[in-house]
Formats: sequence, structure tokens, C-alpha cells
Amino acid sequence: MAKASTTLHHPIPASMIVTLARQKALNAVKLDLRHKGFKPWYMEQKDLVAAAKVYLNEHPELWAEAKVLALKICSEKSHKSNSKQKAREQSHG
Repeated sequence: MAKASTTLHHPIPASMIVTLARQKALNAVKLDLRHKGFKPWYMEQKDLVAAAKVYLNEHPELWAEAKVLALKICSEKSHKSNSKQKAREQSHG
């Protein structure tokens, strides 16, 4: 008899949203510096991170963008996991 497929809701880890938001802010800061003629790869990481923190405080929309991206990543992982589980169930009868 075939098992009924269950759908589990997996919450988005807060650490994932924080990491993605910080990453977006850091990338924006680096891009802005390059447009101003600076070379961020020669700058101290602590200075870049400090600038990214300021940028993130000034651009709260990055949190929403990070949440959307995290949802997408989690749903893709869940989809892949469900596909593998279904394949295993079918191969075992």
C-alpha cells in the first residue's frame, strides 16, 4: 500500500535571513566603492563590514529581499528533498 505523502512546513532559519541581508548590503557597499573609483579588495574587511552595517540600517528593504530569497532557497531544498524521498519510496515498492 502506498504511503500518503505528507507536507511539512519548514520555517526559515533567522540566521539565513540575517546572512543574506548582510551579504546584500556588503555587495552593495563594494559596488558603490568601485563606482567611486576605490578598490574594495584592498580595504580592511572590518571597514567594509562597518559600512555594510550602516548601509543595512539605511536600507531596511534588504530584510524583505533577504526573506524572499531565503523562502526561495528553502522551497528549492524542500522540493529536491521531496523528489528524492518519492524516488526512494517508488524504488522500494
